[in-house]
Amino acid sequence: MPDYLQCREAGEAGWELMRIHLRSKLIDSIEYDEMSFRMTVFMSNGQVREFCEVPVVVIADLCDASSPGNYYMRAIRNRYPAP
Repeated sequence: MPDYLQCREAGEAGWELMRIHLRSKLIDSIEYDEMSFRMTVFMSNGQVREFCEVPVVVIADLCDASSPGNYYMRAIRNRYPAP
C-alpha cells in the first residue's frame, strides 16, 4: 500500500479520513473523506478549498502526479462542486 494511503485517522465507522501531505509548491496537504467523497485542499498560501463527489481514484492520481499542483489545476479545480 502506498504511504499516502496509510496516513489515515480513525472515524466513527473506521478508517475513513485521510490526511495527505504533498510535495507541491501550490498544495500543502489534502484531507479526503472516503465515506462522503469530500476533499479539502490546504493550499501553500493558507487558503482552504473544498470539493464534493471526488472519487478515490482522483486522490490516488493526485498523489502519484509528478506535479500535484498541475494535476489539481487541470483535473480537480473546475471539475468538482464545492459543498
